Amino acid sequence: MVPPLGRAVILAGGGGLRLWPWAGPSLPKPLLPLGGGGRTLLRATLDRVGPLAGRVLLQADAAIGRLLVETEPGLGPGDLRTEPSPRDTAGAVALAMREALDEDPAGVVGVFPADHRVADEDAFRAALRDAAAAAAEGHLALLAIRPTGPATRFGWIELGDRLPGGGRARKVLRFTEKPDRATAERFHATGRFAWNAGMFVWRADVFWRALARHAPGIAGPVEAWATRGDRDAWEAMARLPIDVALLERAEDVVAVPLDAGWDDVGSWETVLRLVEEGDAGPARALPRRGGGRGLVLDVTGGAPVGEQSVVLPFRQGEELLVVTGPHGVLVAPRAGVDRVKDVLR
Repeated sequence: MVPPLGRAVILAGGGGLRLWPWAGPSLPKPLLPLGGGGRTLLRATLDRVGPLAGRVLLQADAAIGRLLVETEPGLGPGDLRTEPSPRDTAGAVALAMREALDEDPAGVVGVFPADHRVADEDAFRAALRDAAAAAAEGHLALLAIRPTGPATRFGWIELGDRLPGGGRARKVLRFTEKPDRATAERFHATGRFAWNAGMFVWRADVFWRALARHAPGIAGPVEAWATRGDRDAWEAMARLPIDVALLERAEDVVAVPLDAGWDDVGSWETVLRLVEEGDAGPARALPRRGGGRGLVLDVTGGAPVGEQSVVLPFRQGEELLVVTGPHGVLVAPRAGVDRVKDVLR
């Protein structure tokens, strides 16, 4: 049976700073064993999409990419594609699609982050097949996550009617980048909105035509680098997410709703929840003398790399988060720990 995707591109360029000091240069977030069943996030991603793709490629910063390939037995040096320098997802995706355009213009390509978690992999694959079918017909497709609450750290998508033909793909009416709390609550109450998880499916030729039309400032530099090795053109390119650079401007964008227990594992609160549910691989809760809880994450098969203490008395009923890991020590009020990403940038 021919797989619905000619190739899958796994994006692994993010730093995972929200999970610092566990995640960092020596231990990228995709290698944390939080993917379910003891797997790393990267291994779980490969397990989800690999069976539906003719080929799987990793798109990453050169240093991170080499480390991931050396650590993951399912990948080899020939599966790694690197960027001259980070230019957010617009540059990374466009560069991957430029290669796909040369090899198979009508081929359907899926683009997926390397560090997300999905509980129901069968539901994920069913939605991915529907997205691939829509992409084969010439649509720019994405997977839209059914929201579980009024989250403000995700982009939101308003969904319209289903496409003709009986599939689950629905027209995307608009994108909203990370709304404030009141807006997120309004979106969630309507039932017409979903989260944008950054998982895309499209034909190479359809994508490139849309990029050239709506984002020539991305298409031009990528073309210059791909064909002439023009580093200056690449470095001058704006750093933009592919959603902002292209999808918010394109006309024919559709989404397939996905309700499969998706999580981007983007916060310490998520790690705590996974440990409490007993599904965080080798991360386990430990009692602490004098109260509080500790978490240990063993990523080496031997000594743990970090301990997280999360229920320590702070002020006025607050809790203090203390995290030690291979990249340093984090001490912060639990309620504000997500701001660590802004401090480390």
